[in-house]
Amino acid sequence: MKKILSFIIIAVLCLGVLSSCTVVDTIKGWLTPEHTHEFVDGKCECGEVEKTPVVEYNLENAANYLKALYKDDNPVTAADYEVVGQVRIAAVPYDVDWSVDNELVKLTDNGATWLVDVDEEAASEHNYKLTATIKAGDGTSTTVTFDRTVPEKNLFVSVANPEEGVAYKLFMIQVSEGQTLYATGVVGGKYLNTTQVGTEAPDFFVEKSGEGFKFYFMDGDKKMYVEAYLTLAEDGHYSKCLKYSENGTVWTWHAETKSWWSPVLSETGLQYVIGTYGSFTTFSISETSYISADNTGKSQFPAGLVPKAIAEIDKSTPEERVDTEIENIELPLSVKVDSVVDLPVAGVRYTDVVISWESNKDCAVVDGSKLTVTLPAEETTVTLTATLTLGEVTKTKEFSLTVAAKPADGKVSLNRENVFAGITEGGYGDHNGDHTVGDLTVSTNNVMGNTYGDNVLQFKKETGTLTVKNVTVSSVTLVIVNSYDYSANVEVKIGDTVLELPAPADVNAAGVDSGIQNSSGYAIKRYTVTIELDAPLTGDLVVTNTTGYAVYMESINLEQPAETKLIRENVFAGITEGGYGDHNGDHTVGDLTVSTNNVMGNTYGDNVLQFKKETGTLTVKNVTVSSVTLVIVNSYDYSANVEVKIGDTVLELPAPADVNAAGVDSGIQNSSGYAIKRYTVTIELDAPLTGDLVVTNTTGYAVYMESINIK
Repeated sequence: MKKILSFIIIAVLCLGVLSSCTVVDTIKGWLTPEHTHEFVDGKCECGEVEKTPVVEYNLENAANYLKALYKDDNPVTAADYEVVGQVRIAAVPYDVDWSVDNELVKLTDNGATWLVDVDEEAASEHNYKLTATIKAGDGTSTTVTFDRTVPEKNLFVSVANPEEGVAYKLFMIQVSEGQTLYATGVVGGKYLNTTQVGTEAPDFFVEKSGEGFKFYFMDGDKKMYVEAYLTLAEDGHYSKCLKYSENGTVWTWHAETKSWWSPVLSETGLQYVIGTYGSFTTFSISETSYISADNTGKSQFPAGLVPKAIAEIDKSTPEERVDTEIENIELPLSVKVDSVVDLPVAGVRYTDVVISWESNKDCAVVDGSKLTVTLPAEETTVTLTATLTLGEVTKTKEFSLTVAAKPADGKVSLNRENVFAGITEGGYGDHNGDHTVGDLTVSTNNVMGNTYGDNVLQFKKETGTLTVKNVTVSSVTLVIVNSYDYSANVEVKIGDTVLELPAPADVNAAGVDSGIQNSSGYAIKRYTVTIELDAPLTGDLVVTNTTGYAVYMESINLEQPAETKLIRENVFAGITEGGYGDHNGDHTVGDLTVSTNNVMGNTYGDNVLQFKKETGTLTVKNVTVSSVTLVIVNSYDYSANVEVKIGDTVLELPAPADVNAAGVDSGIQNSSGYAIKRYTVTIELDAPLTGDLVVTNTTGYAVYMESINIK
């Protein structure tokens, strides 16, 4: 064994000569005990020097880490908060110092963290930049900046302990829609309706009851309380409802969720929270299990009470005010009668918004706050331009106004604007009775003016009636509007005669989309129901709703027998000379045949038909008339100097004394210089008559007529 060991040593020594002394050292290590270095002041007694570890810094990674740490934080800082004073990347530490560019925000270095002290009572919103300086151990650094905002103190926080006798608004902040909603005091189905305008909401008060409060508003001298209740649905589940009642629910404050809870309701054994959720805009109730401190103000929006003075603070900008008033402008979509329309010249909510108007058509003339509309010959669309101004903010909006054509002679259109002229509000029973439209008397019963897409006459179910008294008509046209098909839902009578309506299929086939919608968003169609009479009828025209639902009419259009005016210019058209006998015979005036005998055209102050004494006769052949009006001119009084017949019926003339009393000076003279007076002799028939209309001079002197008017 010794021989083998000696051989190995000799072999190693030989290799050392050929290689290096390192091997010798290695062998020494084999043959001698291991040396442990003990460093004092960086040196070992053996002479070895302590080596310092090498540290690598990565500021970019440190900055990215800090950004990621705070990237999801809310930039709106309503309360004090802390930030880190050091970060570690791969076990390497980096100190973080913080600074801020706004003296309203204070910083305190607490070592491991920094305190960011914001003004929680800020009178107005202010922004600041929070800058982190990240420092490496080798003296290098980098910065990261965060933009933050201190909000104005939120005054819209529900009062937890309201006081009796203090006015509040019942409100909720619907964060998902960015709006604050107030209870209006109106119930919509199973929920409480809302408005976004605090000044439009009623004042709510509280009444202490046990450990909670009842909420109420005053309806006249009556307290109306907010009440939660349940109704059993057909599927066996309970519907959760709210209403206003004379009893009400006692609500208690739940501090953790900052919400008001009902007591346990016996039907379910559960409590309910008042408010809303998601995008719903009405006050409702939900089971309290749905609300928590985490989702309050995020998906659940509980109701609260805020002092009236705070709710009515308005911080809107001039532009926001102008935008609001643009939406507040309401104008009619159409005008069907000569009328004066009131134009708003100041805002409704913001009265400091000034509104001016321009019209692009002569039939609609603007004068300050008035729009004077005169019906043109043809239907016209008028563009009205509103200019709204507040300070340096100016915006415009255009409105289209359809102006109906002026009805032809003998045609009358009854609509909301003329039946209920000047009346803009009221229910069925508020304006029953007689109304005057032109020379017609129109009586309504359970009919009111309303808006159904456009202005309409709304007939109450089964009882709505409109009557035109003692009128002669040759046709009746109803313009009915609705979101469903026409179904012969009215009755039309003249006297005792029920008029036959056209078949619903024909009316529906011709129905047209009005281009407007009702308040529920359904498209409104316009149906035209025309009833043509074989011959004119006289009596009370009665239109009645016979259905179990309301009927809406844009207009009721009456066509009365047309009035024809016979004058020198059309009876003797183109004839300027000649005596009594020169032009006897037949003449055509429109669709009438007019025969003259001993009648001639002449000038008696003005153009006239001159009837020869005792024999002058004018005949209108085979005509139906309801009235005849003679306009006689003379320098002496009227003395019933003509006879008027239809067929064999001699018509009764008005008393001369009445005619003379109404006579007017024409302002002209005859060739002898005598003043000429104009006498109007009107004969109204109880019922239309048909036959030859004959007008004869029965006196011993000539009779002069400006016109013979036949209706």
